Amino acid sequence: LKHASLRPLLAVLDPQLTFTVPKSVTAATGVDALVHAIEGYTCKVTNPISQALGARAMQTIVAALPTAFSDPAHEQARYSMLEGSLLAGLSFGSSDVAAVHCLA
Repeated sequence: LKHASLRPLLAVLDPQLTFTVPKSVTAATGVDALVHAIEGYTCKVTNPISQALGARAMQTIVAALPTAFSDPAHEQARYSMLEGSLLAGLSFGSSDVAAVHCLA
């Protein structure tokens, strides 16, 4: 279920688009992005690039999620979450993880 044509050509990381997201969605999607980073870093068929992207994603998400959750309009925390999520997606997208994450 992997193919280059399924990958997006562009990611728009605009933190202002996330200011009004409910806290429950911020928490759930933040933890989901963290799990993606962990999976890309630790899966059986990982590689140094996936591990580097996953490690940076984990650091970024763990540092930013508490602030993004407690202060929804904190622009830097929201941007860091978007960046961490992007890095996590690149991490598991360049390793061999479960099909459900490839579809996500």
